[in-house]
Amino acid sequence: MNPKMAVAVFVGCLMVWPLAGTGNAEEFVIDYYTFTWHVAKVGGIEMDINKEEGGVSVYLHGDFSMLTATPADAAKIGKALQKAGEYFNKLKDAANNTSVREVAGPYEVTFSESERGFSVYITRIKGFGDRLFLDHMAAVEIAKVLVKSEEMAAFLDKRVNPSQPVSAAGAAKERGSGVGLAATGPRPTLSSDPASSRSVTLSADQAQVETFLATARRLWGQNDYGGALQAAQEALAIQRRILSADFTAIANIEAMVQQAKKLSGE
Repeated sequence: MNPKMAVAVFVGCLMVWPLAGTGNAEEFVIDYYTFTWHVAKVGGIEMDINKEEGGVSVYLHGDFSMLTATPADAAKIGKALQKAGEYFNKLKDAANNTSVREVAGPYEVTFSESERGFSVYITRIKGFGDRLFLDHMAAVEIAKVLVKSEEMAAFLDKRVNPSQPVSAAGAAKERGSGVGLAATGPRPTLSSDPASSRSVTLSADQAQVETFLATARRLWGQNDYGGALQAAQEALAIQRRILSADFTAIANIEAMVQQAKKLSGE
């Protein structure tokens, strides 16, 4: 599986300072942003790598389950998931309700065989919130990408640097000369499958939804469920307004809100 880059960028605060001695030239600095690389989608499981002003994180999400991890921990999860095929073969003839656990940094990966079949469940060993359910094939396929999390995170961190000041004139010059982001490495390939990638250009409202959700996920990963709840509620309010017919998106955010309420005691 070759990771394909689909991008969602939101600029939350744009500070503008005139360049000294340059007349009308202006310098733009992005000091609040979320950049999401939609790396892979396997079945109902999606893997994103997010870069914010605070750092880079890996986000895995499916139907009503999600997990946020550091790139190093995500790679450990990937190594554990590489054993999914092995445990699938070992447990398929075992008695029902048999499970095996692997430790992956601060996470625990459980491989289980039950009357419903083989499944994989990832949870944080200490704390609450992070949890992800996968079937056999999703575990096998997503592992191939997760093990490369540190390399991909380093690539994204180097490739995307919105906080570096660039003058408007300089940006135009770079576009004309081919210098800049697109010239620092191979041009990313956007997925041609509309079901697995999002538009690069987002409306202002949709960008706000993405930003609030990214904030909710980050706070969730820090066990700040009260803060995650507030951010998720903001995202839900906007999502209902702009995508009233998109019941799947609304249902997913509503599930996050309800889970955050339980964990925060509200």
